[in-house]
Amino acid sequence: MSCVFSLHPIVVQSPTEEDFIVPIVKDIPSLTLEELNQHKNLTKLKKKQIKDFSELQKKNQKKIQSESQKKRTTIEKNFKRSIKKGDSQDKIGDLEKQKVQLWEQNMQELLELRQSLYMQEKQMQLQHLAEERDKLKLTVTEFQELHIKKLTDICNKEKKEIQKILEKKRIQNLIEAKKKDPGLIVPDFHKKHINDSVENIRKLEKLQNTRKEKFLQKILEMTQQMENLFTQRESQLQEKLEEEYRQLPREVSQHLPSDLQKKGAGMDSPLSALSNHSSPTSGTPSNYFTPWSQRSLDKSMDNNQLHDSTSSSTTPALSESELSFN
Repeated sequence: MSCVFSLHPIVVQSPTEEDFIVPIVKDIPSLTLEELNQHKNLTKLKKKQIKDFSELQKKNQKKIQSESQKKRTTIEKNFKRSIKKGDSQDKIGDLEKQKVQLWEQNMQELLELRQSLYMQEKQMQLQHLAEERDKLKLTVTEFQELHIKKLTDICNKEKKEIQKILEKKRIQNLIEAKKKDPGLIVPDFHKKHINDSVENIRKLEKLQNTRKEKFLQKILEMTQQMENLFTQRESQLQEKLEEEYRQLPREVSQHLPSDLQKKGAGMDSPLSALSNHSSPTSGTPSNYFTPWSQRSLDKSMDNNQLHDSTSSSTTPALSESELSFN
């Protein structure tokens, strides 16, 4: 991870001649969560997630369309084959009812297939959110480790700089002291210098420790902010997934023939229930797959809570052999 550190004094003040340590100790600002979220490893992961999710959507859409077309072709072919020249209106009416029953069964099967495919999409989105959380956690950890390493290097440089300043002061003070007092006892002078140096080094280390604690506190706050953010995003994702799941009957109803969408098949039938999902009274009809095929992955990750249960038809299953139109 590359990171550019901008150095600023921890305390803004005008140092006195004796207080020369404060301006030497610099503050290294921490990156924000937003900045870390733009890290190349995270952006690369998000691009891959968008691609994978788009491919899954296309595959599921193709599977639903193929299954729908196969059912439509079979029903229409059998229906036309069953009608004979000269059949009475009652006979044709019975065949029409059988056709509707077969559509009810097939649409229920199509809905169950769509629900199972949607579960794949649900799991992928939840997995993507978890992957993003883990990647961001790793990025924060790597940044912290890099920062601590750089901080250690900076501390060593600051200490060497202080030692150079102290040595320069020692020489200057010794020269001045000898000028004032030719009989100066040098060992006593050196002892005082050593004591002053130890005190200054301790002051330096205290400032450096304060800087490190300040940085670690920022990392702790950023980690908590990240956890809160992902908890919120997971909740929102679950809510959106639950709402999309409720809209699946409306999506599937778009595969009904237009004449059956208009007629319905009785208010209590599964076919009628599917048709009603796309009726004007239930809201603006959505085009097939609209709720899931047009959303972006980033928007999908801001949403939440899907029941894993799938609905089942109360209408007894009828096979195509049972509805032979004969």
